[in-house]
Formats: sequence, C-alpha cells, structure tokens
Amino acid sequence: MRSHYVAAVLILVGGVALLASSSVGALNVASSTSFVTLFQEQITPDADVRFSLEGHINQGGDRAANATVCPGREAAGNNPIAREDLFAGNLVYGGRIEEVVATSWDAGRIYRIEVFGDGSLLATLYFQNANANSNQVEGVRFRVDLGSSNPAIDNYSTVVTRLNVCS
Repeated sequence: MRSHYVAAVLILVGGVALLASSSVGALNVASSTSFVTLFQEQITPDADVRFSLEGHINQGGDRAANATVCPGREAAGNNPIAREDLFAGNLVYGGRIEEVVATSWDAGRIYRIEVFGDGSLLATLYFQNANANSNQVEGVRFRVDLGSSNPAIDNYSTVVTRLNVCS
C-alpha cells in the first residue's frame, strides 16, 4: 500500500512540474515589458562629458543631416553642429556636449545622443572623437528639428551614451 502512495505522490509531483513548465513556456515576455518615460532629464554616461542646454532656436534655412549615421559628426574645439535634417521656419531644440577637460576623450570615442520630447523619441544622433586634441576642449552642438514653428512639446530629455562600436 505504501508503494502505491509513493507512486501517487510522484505522479502528482510530476504532473505539477509538467504543468509549471507548460505555464513558463507559454509566458509572453513582450506583454510584461514596461517602458520608462523621462522628463526634463540629462543623463550622461560618465564624468568625461559636460552637457548644457541651448534651448529653442528658429531655423533660418534648410540644412541636411550630418549625424544620423554612426559614427556621426567629428567633435572639435569649435563645437560643430551634429544635426538631423533641419527645415527653414521650424523650431529646433539644441544643446552642447563637450569633454570636461582637453584630455578627457581619447581618440576613437563614439557617442549616441537620443532626444525625447514628452517621452517620445524625436531623434538619434551620433558624434565621434576620432582625432583627439589634447590642447583644447572638444565637443559638438546638436540640433533636432521639432517639425513646426510651434511644436506642442512640454518636456525634453536628452540621453548621451558612450558606445564601444557602431552597431
């Protein structure tokens, strides 16, 4: 009788284990994913980066994108503009990203700039420091076209991430 009891317990435990493994296999990971919304944040990857906002700018003329493909715009002492396509008459959002001191960035650094407006991604830009200059602070100014002369965006977030390689 005892052997029947042990066999019944093993069958019950095996059935529970099979049911549990079936439930785990049916788990839909995508439905349990949560997204983070950032408002009015500047997030930098390390102490080598200095970020400052330049706010809104009225775009005077059309300008072609120069930083939407990695490795993007070259950083320099005169802070060249890394931009997506800019259109005359639209409002543009911008900022400046520089190394903290002239020797902060070694040659070959690559950064990604993600600009969000009210939690939605507005643009992704890239810049690099292929030719490090130890005699001057290098960086870029970035510009993101907001699509109209009066956009309905209340909050901006900028995320600057150092990349190991372009992916």
